[in-house]
Amino acid sequence: MIVFNRKDDLQARLVRRCSRTRDGRGLAPEGLLERARQAGRIVLPEPNRWLDVPLYWHHAAVCSSTFQHITDAIRATAARHLRQRA
Repeated sequence: MIVFNRKDDLQARLVRRCSRTRDGRGLAPEGLLERARQAGRIVLPEPNRWLDVPLYWHHAAVCSSTFQHITDAIRATAARHLRQRA
């Protein structure tokens, strides 16, 4: 389980939601797990449970076509690959 700092409780929140133990379960983006799951290298103990995490894109408040192109690319990729809130 990777914890970035003492305020990072994301992994622990998922473990508590899925079980009453503090075992070695962890949290990873679906896209990083899919090939390993399909190959049978990992098992998802509760495949119908997930933890949504809001993502934010911040950049300098400078009018720039480069920033706009990057922003558009990030938003389009996120729309294709991430779960969308209902």
